[in-house]
Amino acid sequence: MSIAKDIFDGITHWIVVYFDNVHNHELLSDKEVQFLSAYQNIDIVDQTRITLLAKAGCSINLIRRVIELEKGVDPGQLPLTKKDIRNFVQSESSTNIESDALELLKICKSLKDKDVDFQYDFTVDGCQRLEHVIWAFRDSIRAYEVFGDSFVRLMNGKHPQTILTDQDLRLTEAIANELPHFKHAFCIWHITSKFSTWFSFVLGSRYLQFKFEFQRLYELGNIEEFEHQWDELISQFDLGSDRHIKLLYLNRASWALPYLKGYLFARMTTTGRSESINAYLKRFLHARTSLKEFVE
Repeated sequence: MSIAKDIFDGITHWIVVYFDNVHNHELLSDKEVQFLSAYQNIDIVDQTRITLLAKAGCSINLIRRVIELEKGVDPGQLPLTKKDIRNFVQSESSTNIESDALELLKICKSLKDKDVDFQYDFTVDGCQRLEHVIWAFRDSIRAYEVFGDSFVRLMNGKHPQTILTDQDLRLTEAIANELPHFKHAFCIWHITSKFSTWFSFVLGSRYLQFKFEFQRLYELGNIEEFEHQWDELISQFDLGSDRHIKLLYLNRASWALPYLKGYLFARMTTTGRSESINAYLKRFLHARTSLKEFVE
């Protein structure tokens, strides 16, 4: 098609001077047409469905596959790319962020109206923006009244025999202050998971051998053998001046099996159960989860 510009009496006109209704190029295939911008508008029904699935913790791939199945189209034939869906989900999060704090307080007020035992409080900064917020449900409040600071008293003054946590300095100090008469051990998985950051660059090609030797050291049967093999390990890999090695040795009574003998751990040396709970929650919560969605 060709057009021409014509100006008559100061008025601009556009005139079609040539038109050919026969296609002079190859048409796009069904797989290619979805990438045209005209085909990438998300209708209101799909928007609602995508928002609901995203709130349920579904991945972008899963959201797209669910919509494909619901519409009865083959994989890859949906007129929406993964990028389209991802951009929509992110735009929805950005749209709601301004009203996120207000929505959270509305939810808390609604919960309070339904349950007088629900408690919440908040503070604002100098610009009247939400700064801190706390809430607690009835069951949590009652559980704390029973099991909070009264736990040891309810156990007839008997402290727990053992506790297993990750290697956190503040947590270690708090436990030592509140429950000093028991064995506090560190999760070995949390320790070894940091090895690649601590030692892979320092040891280079010897890193894998170090991991093998450390595992063998960890499983030794008695303290004397552990101490001897520890010196051998440090000498073999020339780690005497490494600060991470020094800290590990300083805390050896909290992670090395020879030092944990005689304490009840029910054959657990990792915080695997709590990690499984974390993994479950991550199915529904992520960095872009709004405060309102978190409470709901």
